[in-house]
Amino acid sequence: MLFTRTSPAIQPRTLRHIVEQFEGAGVDLFKISLIDREAFRAMRSFGGVLHDLNPSQVSGVDNAIANAEAYTDEVLRKIKASQHAEDKER
Repeated sequence: MLFTRTSPAIQPRTLRHIVEQFEGAGVDLFKISLIDREAFRAMRSFGGVLHDLNPSQVSGVDNAIANAEAYTDEVLRKIKASQHAEDKER
């Protein structure tokens, strides 16, 4: 489960409650979430990718890139862990 459009500053009680419910049910949660940032919204408006956005015209580009890279890193870790688990089962 990946949470998206989360607040960069605070984690509301409702989100903490939802996370606890998923964890209690054994749902695999991403440690990272995709933060609600202007740069992600700008990609939908202007097209392209984060690296194409001009930081002087769109706020938070560097933070959005770091967030996207952290997400990518976690996806790759999860894939490698899954492959490793499959190899052990064989």
